[in-house]
Amino acid sequence: MTNNNLTKMPEQKLGQDAVKETAGLVAQYAQNLFKDRRSQEFAARVSILAKQDPLLKEAIEKNPDSFVIAMMACIQLDLMPNTPQDYAYILPYNDKTHGRMARFQISYKGLKELAYRSGEVKSINGEIVFEGDTFDVEFGTNRKLTHKPNFNIDRTDFSKATHAYITVVLANGEKPFFVMTKKEIEKIREDTKKRNFGKDSPAWANWWDQQALKTVLKRAAKMLPSSTKDNRLAFAAQIDSLSEAGKLTLGIDGVEERRPVIKPRLNDEARADIQKEAASIANEIMEGEVQDGA
Repeated sequence: MTNNNLTKMPEQKLGQDAVKETAGLVAQYAQNLFKDRRSQEFAARVSILAKQDPLLKEAIEKNPDSFVIAMMACIQLDLMPNTPQDYAYILPYNDKTHGRMARFQISYKGLKELAYRSGEVKSINGEIVFEGDTFDVEFGTNRKLTHKPNFNIDRTDFSKATHAYITVVLANGEKPFFVMTKKEIEKIREDTKKRNFGKDSPAWANWWDQQALKTVLKRAAKMLPSSTKDNRLAFAAQIDSLSEAGKLTLGIDGVEERRPVIKPRLNDEARADIQKEAASIANEIMEGEVQDGA
């Protein structure tokens, strides 16, 4: 199904039919990357989320294209959304023009997972620096970072945070680090807030430290070594930024800003079979108990 057909999906296709149709589309796209089992796991996730979260179900019913776009981001990164692993999320939000919609968001843990999959990273650690800590950074040819935290202060009061940083140990033995000041982090937070109609996202409001570390890691992703094994870390940072800006769109078989990321490999008959099977799974989940083993 092309992007034009998808965006013209009629709004009157509500309730269970919308969930089944969306599950079919997700399975169809996922089949281009994965074998049957994994693609059906993503399709089943559509129904599970619709059953668990009424706001996401509303997003599927009113703006199914927004949900498919969010799911495609998860599929291309091979991160199952809204699971206990906390790698990625599909979140409902209310658009003033279009009503309830869905949006993709990757977590700090999700970015770390992709870094490890690359094979170029042995370990990643992130820390928040507070007023009262001993913190010293040297750049140049002899780069050095020293952080001695003060555990006598409240390290949950992020109003007293001054910096966030990421330290990395690469497979080749190098140990780069990346530092951002709180002022730099807050500027990015404010930019996100402006795109969200002046409201703070729940992630920033409730998990400032994780969002701050994620912000640093997204910047680091652009400078870490590329991988021939799995190079999705930098791509994930790009997708997340596009999603925050509301610029993530659906190409022929993938998420994109302007051009398709993945070319289709399925003929019409194969697509129809996949959609039919996914719709059947969706129907079973919506009518029965939710089985969430992902």
